[in-house]
Order: sequence, then C-alpha cells, then structure tokens
Amino acid sequence: MIPVTWTIYTLMRRWQERHVLAPLGLSLPRDRGGFWAYLFGYQALCWAASLRGYLQFLFGAARRWR
Repeated sequence: MIPVTWTIYTLMRRWQERHVLAPLGLSLPRDRGGFWAYLFGYQALCWAASLRGYLQFLFGAARRWR
C-alpha cells in the first residue's frame, strides 16, 4: 500500500502546485520528514481501522457508523 499511497500523494501535490498554488503565486516548502511521517502514519491509521472492522465482522460484533 505504501507505493500506491506515495503515487497518489505525489500526483495530488503536483496537481495542486500547478493548478491551485501557482496561479496564486504561492509555493509549499519541501518537508521530507513530514512527508514520511504522513506516509507511514496514514498507513498505520488505515491498517488499524481496517483490522478493527474485519475483526468486528468475523466475531459478529455490532458495528455503528458515526
């Protein structure tokens, strides 16, 4: 999943830089540490949420959408 997330994030950032920020004369600072924290933090969050949902389904626990 990390290569897919990296690809999607890179494409979104390029699109935003070209079509949103450039016309306004703005630029984003490069933050490699923040990028890697986002990449791995997002994966950990999605993994935990998915695992919880699968376990609830397997054990027949009540599931609520909030």
